[in-house]
Amino acid sequence: IDPMHLCIKENARRRNGRYVEDNRMHFKFGRTRWLTLKDATSQLKTTLAECTHFIGHAVGGDIRWLESIGVNTSFPTFDTQILYQQRTGAYGQVSSLKKLVEAECGYKPTKLHNGGNDAHYTMHAFLAMLLVDTADCKKFSDLQARCNS
Repeated sequence: IDPMHLCIKENARRRNGRYVEDNRMHFKFGRTRWLTLKDATSQLKTTLAECTHFIGHAVGGDIRWLESIGVNTSFPTFDTQILYQQRTGAYGQVSSLKKLVEAECGYKPTKLHNGGNDAHYTMHAFLAMLLVDTADCKKFSDLQARCNS
């Protein structure tokens, strides 16, 4: 697991805070990189070109956006919201990432609504749903220690 958080220079003045907490500057699992939209798009395309699977939470909008920038999204996709609905029988109900992590991982995630943090928590919940003991994954365990801080 190689955590990444990219922010777009052209959007530096835009902030969350009206509807969700503004945690852009609170990436817990590494360093935030500020790139132009062009460079960030190129970085994302390069990273996803090697993608064999896509894991996310409520990924419909993400997939549409990736396709709009020319990313081939033919890889298998695992949506943790749908997986959680299937596990719990709560079909059609929206399950927040916070609720999912609390239920599947047993802790309260912090600094949500930061893309890098959300991706990390989503991966942890996905692995937990697959019953993977993330304590056996050294790098993931090191990152997980930061979740509780």
